[in-house]
Amino acid sequence: MKTLFLTVRIPYPPDSGGSIRTWNLFSFACGCHAVTLLTFLHSKHELELLPVMQSLVSVAHIETVVHPFVQSPTARWGSLPAGLISQLPYPVVKYRSKAMQTRFSELIDRTHFDLIHCETVHMMQYVKRPSPIPVVLDQQNIQSALLDRVARSQ
Repeated sequence: MKTLFLTVRIPYPPDSGGSIRTWNLFSFACGCHAVTLLTFLHSKHELELLPVMQSLVSVAHIETVVHPFVQSPTARWGSLPAGLISQLPYPVVKYRSKAMQTRFSELIDRTHFDLIHCETVHMMQYVKRPSPIPVVLDQQNIQSALLDRVARSQ
């Protein structure tokens, strides 16, 4: 099965709760399927980690897009007002990128994927709906459940 795996960060190293979970899903999928990873890069260090990650899993292909905040430090400040006036939640606006949309569209056009795996709602904005390809949206945290736990503990 050809799977497109969309993440906001490369899933390596697995050094926090979210990245451990993403790494385990990603590495398991790589063992069973032809996985293409499309992800944002947030630093030069992450670029150096890609060969290490590739030596650990059998990933078919990796595509990266430099996150807009890395390209232009002022982009972060420009996204704040955009988040206030947008109908979209700020975390979605924060990951809006024309370069990512272009790369995603190019991948979809040139490769027949059987499944798109979106790691968090941030990356769902790149998938056209309804999608002709089955899509799995994987959320690491359910914010309402976390808020409920906090409220019950107080």
